[in-house]
Amino acid sequence: MKHTKVVFVASKSQLSNPVYEARLWIATRNIGLSRRKLLDAIAKAIYDHQGLILIEGGHVWPVPDIYEVMGEDGRWLSYYCKAVDGRPCHKPRASTLERRRIIDLYFRIAHPAIARDFKSKPFHGKSEVITFGQ
Repeated sequence: MKHTKVVFVASKSQLSNPVYEARLWIATRNIGLSRRKLLDAIAKAIYDHQGLILIEGGHVWPVPDIYEVMGEDGRWLSYYCKAVDGRPCHKPRASTLERRRIIDLYFRIAHPAIARDFKSKPFHGKSEVITFGQ
């Protein structure tokens, strides 16, 4: 019997959770790729995924054009990762939900151990957010 790898995209409620969002932001900043290389890595991971990508309720998630959603040059990724005093410069907005969902899906596919940490363990505030260089 062949097993198919199934990955669920993050829900709106997950991506609206400040702790979850902070951890997604930290992971994105710490991935160590330029915005262009990160955008390409995100697209490759999602497009090359050999399993199912589902939304809540078990329906297939229609994979969008990653470059269209994220922007061809990845400039939005730089904007998203920008920090002041170890915190994001910008609060997540509803208009960026699909972009953040795509970043989250990248971690779920390419770095599942990191993605699992987005929702585990209690969050202890600013000290966790500033564990990396500016």
